[in-house]
Amino acid sequence: MYLKSVAKCTLLLGVVASLLSGCTRSLSDVDSAGQTQHPIFPDKESAVFKEGIIVTTERMALLKKGLTKPQLYDLMGVPHFKEGVWGVKEWDYIIKVKENDGLKTCQLKVLFNKDMVAQSYYYLPENCLTAKPSDKMLTVSSEKVFSSEALFNFNSAELRVDGLQEIAEFASELPDNVNIKVTGYTDRLGSASYNNMLSAQRAEAIKDYLVAQGVERDKIMAVGMGANDPLVECSGNNQAQLIACLSPNRRVTIDIIQ
Repeated sequence: MYLKSVAKCTLLLGVVASLLSGCTRSLSDVDSAGQTQHPIFPDKESAVFKEGIIVTTERMALLKKGLTKPQLYDLMGVPHFKEGVWGVKEWDYIIKVKENDGLKTCQLKVLFNKDMVAQSYYYLPENCLTAKPSDKMLTVSSEKVFSSEALFNFNSAELRVDGLQEIAEFASELPDNVNIKVTGYTDRLGSASYNNMLSAQRAEAIKDYLVAQGVERDKIMAVGMGANDPLVECSGNNQAQLIACLSPNRRVTIDIIQ
């Protein structure tokens, strides 16, 4: 664990050095929404980490809209080119996808919006992740929805005692060797940046507790979606009634991916 932490710090220091040297270019003309009409992939020979990383379909299935840069770093590691880390809107990776007859080398590009939240994913070649007929397809076999009020106190990311019990009971029923995605949501009240932070912190708190219950950390992805994907829409000026009406939106979902 210590050596892994040192390795991560070393990689981050290398990225910081690249950033300070001015390597924060943008190739693909990314707009504020994290989109582009013409994704441009850098030459693989210009990569800092030319060897790339070997990935599984399970890991790639967790790449979704809404990931923050720390979450993406936790899942994929430091980007493999010199575009920089902070303040830039595209990261590039060299990935090697496991196939029945060996490894297929591709490039992955991730685009971020103005809030540095991942919005778009592009592959070179485009059919990089196209599964062969014999490949096992990943599906969400079940989804568990928890009310945020049942797990956390108001405006807090610390699990309550009864919340700990609910998550422990859920963990005890998990099948072996599954991938899990924990997603936190808030209502629309408050700033977008605060809601994104709170929802991510709550998802991470549940991830940490699942790990404490014996679930492998690299099998869990934690994502904060803030006020995105609301279940209900409410209006009115009565604050108490509005908070009560928006309650279904304040939730945490846990997907089991097989």
